[in-house]
Amino acid sequence: MYPGVNDPLLPDELIDMFYDDLVAIRPERRALETMSELLGADAVMLRFSIATGAGAWLAEIVGREDLFDDSGLNRVVILTAAGEGWELDCARLAEAPFDEQAEDVFLECAAHVRRAMRLRERLLENGAAVHAVSGTIDRLGMGAMIVRGNGRLIQADARANAILKERDGLSLVGDRLTASSAADKRALDALLRAVADNELPSGAISLSRPSGRPALGLAINRPPASVGGGAIGLVVSIRDSGAGLIQSVDALRDLYGLTGTEATLVGDLVNGGSVQETEERRGISHNTMRAHLRSIYAKVGVGRLSEMIHLVSSGTGPLAQGRTHA
Repeated sequence: MYPGVNDPLLPDELIDMFYDDLVAIRPERRALETMSELLGADAVMLRFSIATGAGAWLAEIVGREDLFDDSGLNRVVILTAAGEGWELDCARLAEAPFDEQAEDVFLECAAHVRRAMRLRERLLENGAAVHAVSGTIDRLGMGAMIVRGNGRLIQADARANAILKERDGLSLVGDRLTASSAADKRALDALLRAVADNELPSGAISLSRPSGRPALGLAINRPPASVGGGAIGLVVSIRDSGAGLIQSVDALRDLYGLTGTEATLVGDLVNGGSVQETEERRGISHNTMRAHLRSIYAKVGVGRLSEMIHLVSSGTGPLAQGRTHA
């Protein structure tokens, strides 16, 4: 019998080892070390391709590497399991061959190693996708939270956490969302309950801010049944209209063929500044501003200020990263 092995199935705690903390820890090394100890192997090697069909392979070896080269093959007994893009080998010196139970344990371990590697690949891919979406939301000046119907916060992204820490319009008391004003708090609590209880499919609310800054806008949605109904909580999107929508002057210049000065002025206007405020901030006269606007309208393809602001704010400019607008 092998330690912890029961006729010859692997115990749950050993199976769990293959899958614990896959994002932070590569499963290969940990699995090979466990297999080497479990089977009393002199060496264990995992070979896997880094790109299907590219012919490039990586190898992870625990134990005596020489047992897998040409000079060592006639001195060992090797168990092998292989599939598309991977091969697992377990070696012992020939005078101590593997028995049938060891072969069964090896094959079960091999299956878990491959599943763990595939699962890690998917987790990393999903993590990259989530990061990309989160980054896009953040660049739009929005945050996202998952909350219960009673207002208890489950999870918040970086932008939402930053807004909560400001305690200006929305904050946490304990682990529950609360608005700064009593009236807003009652309205927010009622809206969360209504969406959670299916009385409303979604809702939106504007929260005043003690600082006098523009109000915070919240949109509350219940996830569709295909992703767990309301069981995972409500999705709350939060928009700080006081935060600049345009973060990259370079992007505006490249997208619309603007000069550096024109791109700076467009950024100021789209981010909420009035024409007069922008003139004062940039130290230009009204006539100079009018001349810049005529040039901007022609390049962007609009006829008035409101059209320019709408077109730029709804385009890809807000999604771009580059030199910070200041």
